[in-house]
Amino acid sequence: MAISAPEARRPARFEDQLTVFWMLTTLFTLATMTLGLGATAYDALRASASDSSGASLAVVDYARFATAVTGLLLLGMTALVLKVRRVAPPRAITLFVLIIATAGLLWAMLTGATAQDFFSADRSSDPVSVRSIR
Repeated sequence: MAISAPEARRPARFEDQLTVFWMLTTLFTLATMTLGLGATAYDALRASASDSSGASLAVVDYARFATAVTGLLLLGMTALVLKVRRVAPPRAITLFVLIIATAGLLWAMLTGATAQDFFSADRSSDPVSVRSIR
């Protein structure tokens, strides 16, 4: 049975799914980086009022960690997308994705987000801590 011309040119299902996941990861990385930068700016503005609660710092920590993880994932997925797809994505989109991934990683590294800091933070002031569960 011969394959018709439109079916032969249609990308495989895996390629479609990978491309959609790649773009969603790009948007999530951009959103977490924007959220973290916004929370940093908000905390800087509130620091002058000397009533900073520290809640925005927790948001910044979570956003940095998520940005670092998705940035690494995005770099790996970019290489995979370029290898798997028969027709490479447009250069402008690939360049945009690489800029977002690199900027997210640089922001997370330069502002000091590490997994050790994230998981070893002193959470004794949390309402539900490990001590209160025991």
